[in-house]
Amino acid sequence: MTELSKLEGPLAEALTEDAVAAYLKDNPDFFIRQPSLAAQLRIPHAERGTVSLVEIQLGRLRERVGELEEDITQLMSIAAGNENLFRAFAKAHKALFAAESEDDIHRAVRELAASLNLSVSLRLFDQGHHALDRASVDAVKAQHFCGQRIYLGRLRRTDGELFVSQAPELGSYAWCR
Repeated sequence: MTELSKLEGPLAEALTEDAVAAYLKDNPDFFIRQPSLAAQLRIPHAERGTVSLVEIQLGRLRERVGELEEDITQLMSIAAGNENLFRAFAKAHKALFAAESEDDIHRAVRELAASLNLSVSLRLFDQGHHALDRASVDAVKAQHFCGQRIYLGRLRRTDGELFVSQAPELGSYAWCR
């Protein structure tokens, strides 16, 4: 074998590290055609002296598997949290659809807030309480209620400010009409 550092002339100029790397990338079957070379290659390693290409690849694959296992664990945790949210909201929806009185509505919303460890602010609106712009309220109801008498979901600040002061940008609301 010829050392690159001992080459001279046009061959030395053409055979650079980048050229070798490009050749190996363009010819992925090179080490299949040269199996003895693949077994002989040793790469300097800061912690373990020298290692083979296979050892380097195995190390990288082990690291990647570890990263993927962490990702899976995180996704499973998020999925479990989402399932808990779904169950809490489904229970609240069911209770709100079955509500026959203001007390039933209060109880359903307070149970939802307690199950999610949230604080809740309840306001009841009718003809005699609070001055509301009827057209604005009707527009928000038309956009979110979709013909139902219950809405349980998020509202942007501009819609939420119709009902509460200092509404968050995306607050959670339960509406019953």
